[in-house]
Amino acid sequence: MLLLFRQRGLLFGFKEAYCSRTESWRRHDILPTPASVDVASPETFPMQKFAALAALAAVTLVAACKSTDKIVQTPLPADTEFTQLDTMVITAEAPPVNPEDYTLPVYRAEQDRPLDLLHTKLRVRFDWAKEQVIGQATLKLTPTFRTQRLVTLDAKNFEFKSIRLGGPTGQELKYNYEGGEVTIQLPREYQRGQEFEVYIDYVATPRAFGGSDAITSDKGLFFINADGSDPDKPQQIWTQGETEHNSNWMPTIDQPNERSTQEFFITVQDKYKTLSNGLLISSTPAGEGMRTDYWRMDQPHAPYLHMIAVGEFAKVDDTWEGLPLSYYVEEEYRPYAKEIFAHTPEMLSFFSELTGVRYPWQKYSQIVVRDYVSGAMENTTAVIFGEFVQKNDKELAEDNNDLIVAHEMFHHWFGDYVTTESWSNLTLNEGFANYSEYLWFEHHDGIEAAEDHRLNELNGYLRSGAGGGFHPLIWYQYESNEDMFDGHSYNKGGLVLHMLREYVGDEAFFAALKKYLTDNQYSAVEVDELRIAFEDTIGEDLNWFFDQWFIGNGHPELSVEYGYADGQATVTVEQTQDPEAFRPIFVLPTTIVVYDANGSMTEHAVTMDRRLQTFSVPAAETDLVVFDPGSAILGIVNEDRSVAAYEQVLKRTNEQRQRLLAIRALRAAAEESEYSPSKELVDAGLAAKSLRIRNNAIAMADLSDASSVAKLKTIARQDPESNVRASALGRLGELDDPTLAQLYIDALDQDASELVMTTGLQGLFKVNPTAAIERAAKLENSESEGLITGVGALYASTGDAKYLPFFERKLDAVDNRAAGEFAGAYLGLAFQNGPASLKSAIETIGNRAVDQETSLWRRFGFTSALAELRTMLSSNEAIGSQAGMAEVVAQIGQQIEAIKAAETNPQLKGVFGQM
Repeated sequence: MLLLFRQRGLLFGFKEAYCSRTESWRRHDILPTPASVDVASPETFPMQKFAALAALAAVTLVAACKSTDKIVQTPLPADTEFTQLDTMVITAEAPPVNPEDYTLPVYRAEQDRPLDLLHTKLRVRFDWAKEQVIGQATLKLTPTFRTQRLVTLDAKNFEFKSIRLGGPTGQELKYNYEGGEVTIQLPREYQRGQEFEVYIDYVATPRAFGGSDAITSDKGLFFINADGSDPDKPQQIWTQGETEHNSNWMPTIDQPNERSTQEFFITVQDKYKTLSNGLLISSTPAGEGMRTDYWRMDQPHAPYLHMIAVGEFAKVDDTWEGLPLSYYVEEEYRPYAKEIFAHTPEMLSFFSELTGVRYPWQKYSQIVVRDYVSGAMENTTAVIFGEFVQKNDKELAEDNNDLIVAHEMFHHWFGDYVTTESWSNLTLNEGFANYSEYLWFEHHDGIEAAEDHRLNELNGYLRSGAGGGFHPLIWYQYESNEDMFDGHSYNKGGLVLHMLREYVGDEAFFAALKKYLTDNQYSAVEVDELRIAFEDTIGEDLNWFFDQWFIGNGHPELSVEYGYADGQATVTVEQTQDPEAFRPIFVLPTTIVVYDANGSMTEHAVTMDRRLQTFSVPAAETDLVVFDPGSAILGIVNEDRSVAAYEQVLKRTNEQRQRLLAIRALRAAAEESEYSPSKELVDAGLAAKSLRIRNNAIAMADLSDASSVAKLKTIARQDPESNVRASALGRLGELDDPTLAQLYIDALDQDASELVMTTGLQGLFKVNPTAAIERAAKLENSESEGLITGVGALYASTGDAKYLPFFERKLDAVDNRAAGEFAGAYLGLAFQNGPASLKSAIETIGNRAVDQETSLWRRFGFTSALAELRTMLSSNEAIGSQAGMAEVVAQIGQQIEAIKAAETNPQLKGVFGQM
């Protein structure tokens, strides 16, 4: 499952959609951080003002929004004393224990399996009006080891018509139903190896009992626009089974350590297409305009991965090495379906070759649904995505879906083929899926893109822990299953795998993965099985690594100082993490690299296994010395370097993260007027492979130098990355040069990226407002949320009330992150036209946010915009004291309270409660 963000605060899937565009810009260093936007400046577009304020608040709400912002470590007091902790001292006396302490700690173990679920046969049809599933299930089971006479199944909110042995005419069985479980009494005892079938005729009414930051509803099966009353939304049915939610609509043993083959017979109206796991075997008429589709899955997989989807989808077919591929999208996106999932065949080949295990399933389908409750879900052979992946050609040019497609696909090896035995071991699913993103970027986009991504993942893990607490990667003490879906199971899991790869080497790493997959195919695993696969492959004990990174808590915090004396470079490293919170000493095998003046390098393998260590290596005084050059260590590393040393890092090393950290440090020094970068350094940055380095170099370019301006113009037209083209355009916009008008017009007419077009529109408005307004009018009916938002920002900057109706017309045309931006621009324009206009805009936005038919993302964005407007008015005395503003603040408060009262989604209720 992808919870984009995969870091905490709001739901991960919600975050993915909401934060994806922000991060696609900020992670490439082309936008200022929220705190750097001057909300008081008349030069700042209202969209920027309100987006900045919303982003500042969202830092505490959506720690998942991956950011490249520098992690600031709170320094310890100067008089803090550290004790050398090279050895563990055990005292003879233990502290007294209170009687109330004699309780066992929470331990979330693998679920017991007295019975083995072999096969699930399911016939379902649907009552759209009542939002019910009418089903007949036949489950084939056998005792796992001990003799059994009772069968306990998960079945939440069911009405049972009959439960029989064998089939619909079999012996009626006695049962007890309570607490979402049905316990069935068999007519006799069954021994190991004896199979039997239980037939259940039922009606299920899926009901949400809660939700989580990761998965906003545990309803299991969802009717979308069930009564067809919303003309702008298709009627759909789809399921979301993780963690234990499929038992809301089908009786099963709803645990990750269970698995079965399946046959699903789905009866629907002829107008609908269906999708399920495995292959479509037949479609037969069912009378009265109905049809029954028969889907069969011959390979066993976990119940949470079973799925169905129903709706009027456009289906586009493809193939890979003889296997059927299919992409299900809404009709208007049919022309872009193969681009939406552009690299699917190539990824299947790449991951098959990389793991040494050919894609092991019967087909690969990907479907996009409305109002999905997470980012995406790796249902075996039939992945579900939220609607945010549906994009036109312009949107795809700016931000393709490679990350999320790779993530869900890799689950078909790690998660579907080999499955975690318990949610405590979830990282065996999600850590691998996260690391697949790095592997794909490394293969397809280059090491620079992969390392950029890894830095995002590290920041995401650190922010997740800072917001929700740090815990072991394999975590047996969680409160709820859903707690496992955080920046540990995802981000940290992938980062730990990267460290393991760095330690054992590529050949051993991928050989061990092949062994792990082959030895454990179609089975449930715990972390020891991964460790054993690696130990058997390399012939080395790895308990120290797995205990430290998988079982232990936290990460090292390192302080690194460099020195030189008598032909020796010294690297002094201190582990400064709190020994009461994390382990006091991490064992850290790494390298120290010495670069000479010619760029040649010498590597020295070292292992840090003390609290404080100094390493000495031969070097000249002019050499550059780098500790952990690949930045593989998962943790916080604070280095003592000068500006001159950072310049040398850029000139001498090819390590992407070292180079990126160096240029960002230089950019920060330049912005503080503490440093003036040389033209040579900036030009080298502009030509770098990494788009992040190019963007930082663009920020440091000297606009008074004609050759630098010429380079920016070329980049704005020709750079392969839309983010970089937009960054160059934005920087040129600082010149207020009318001769640049044609460059901005070309961006609008010739570039496929909505980000570049929007930046060009803003640039044109600066030098030729009339032309920009004319262009904006032509873009008003665009279906691109980015362009609509860009037009709104421009209209808001005019202060002209005649554009207020545009915002009212387009409020329902924007979603995801754009909803908050657009609402902010609307409020900004209304603010400029006095209290009456502002009150009207507040009421309009508030009514949308109250309406539960409005999407989650819109409700969040609209409410956030209102909350941030209130913050601005309340905190700015000059503005808040203006006539009528006290009444406006009171109105916003009333509107937000109405939104809170109407909200039904538990995650949004929690977020809104903080506003």
